[in-house]
Amino acid sequence: MARKQAPPKGEVVNSVGAGDSMVAGFLSGYLQTGDYGYALKLGTAAGSATAFTSWLAGRKAILGML
Repeated sequence: MARKQAPPKGEVVNSVGAGDSMVAGFLSGYLQTGDYGYALKLGTAAGSATAFTSWLAGRKAILGML
């Protein structure tokens, strides 16, 4: 089953590392829960949070995107 997850609204400040953050968030979410849906949400939040900051996003910023 294909899944889609819309990104949260925000202004892109720096996209460097956003893809890596998305993959890391996805893997973390999947390894924690075994649920692809949650993994996609966490990955999208991590990638977006990093894109919306000047450096890599931290836990607080990522969880704020969920």
